[in-house]
Amino acid sequence: MANRMNQTAVENLKVCERAEIVKHSDDAYTVTLYRDGYVSSAIHGADGILIYKTEQLARRAIKRLRADLKPTLCDMSLGR
Repeated sequence: MANRMNQTAVENLKVCERAEIVKHSDDAYTVTLYRDGYVSSAIHGADGILIYKTEQLARRAIKRLRADLKPTLCDMSLGR
């Protein structure tokens, strides 16, 4: 099911300092945004936190609005 970022998520992405793609399993990735060194928010859509099927889809969503941002990957599927 396709879902889009809500307006608040778009605005948070525009002003964040850092983005982290969080891998939860092989087909579940979320994006956490940071501002002033602290977690600002996760990227949300109309139905809640957006879950991307691949890391590449998560990167593409970030790059559409912030081409300058270089997101890092955090692999939570390993229990870290």
